[in-house]
Amino acid sequence: MLFRSPELTYQLKAGSNYVYSVRIEATDPNYIATSTGNLTYSVKSANQDGITLTARGSVGTQRKAKAGVSMRPPSFSDGALRFGGFRFGGLGGPVGPFSTPNEVQIDAKGRVLRETGEAQLPQAFGALSRLVLDPLPPAAKASHEVATDCVLLTEEKEHVTPLTYRLKEVRLPAKEKTVYAVGARAGELVPVKKTYELKTLATVGGQPKFEINGEGTNQFDLKAGLFRELAFTGSIVETSENVTVRVPITMTVKLLEGEALAAALKPDRK
Repeated sequence: MLFRSPELTYQLKAGSNYVYSVRIEATDPNYIATSTGNLTYSVKSANQDGITLTARGSVGTQRKAKAGVSMRPPSFSDGALRFGGFRFGGLGGPVGPFSTPNEVQIDAKGRVLRETGEAQLPQAFGALSRLVLDPLPPAAKASHEVATDCVLLTEEKEHVTPLTYRLKEVRLPAKEKTVYAVGARAGELVPVKKTYELKTLATVGGQPKFEINGEGTNQFDLKAGLFRELAFTGSIVETSENVTVRVPITMTVKLLEGEALAAALKPDRK
């Protein structure tokens, strides 16, 4: 029997709030960094002109030294996930405890019509406003590919004295490619496999200074018109003149419902 891809469309409801739990774990050669928290999407409008929503994040990072490692893990006040020269999130970034709201307008297939905030950050995890808004395939297509230019947010040490330094933000132009493959429907859920790669234009010894590669399977709910769960497993590779460091990284994102959703939406009373 010929496989026919189910039609996937976003059906977010105006006035609704959708909250997702987020967990990102990176394994550095010396320590493990874990970022956890929630992302809240508030839908301002949903009509023939598109779906407009705002996104807020509250994701913090903890670091733990590996067994046998005596060094103390670095601590940063902005909550960013860091390893090597790579930085994900934090102040002004896509995910961090002080993130300002990002607003995005998409069509029913997830194509971005308008966006404020960081629009060119890499989509291995997704800019805050688009973390669960992957582009959906055209009607009846089982797979599609998206290739874009982006900017990778990194950091370099800038020495103030021989013993002290500050972190200098560096943005590296890069190219990314994502391939989506739609699987067979199981009830109201449809698996969408996502394969991702990013390479910076800056190179060291003929190799990209940074690479991100990985894949995962996301679960799309046909009835609700949204992704219920996202998963990503991959690695970030940093190449320098003397060494190449590979950092495994995983991400899981899950839609909250019931009591968990009510608790997440409850005003913080301190």
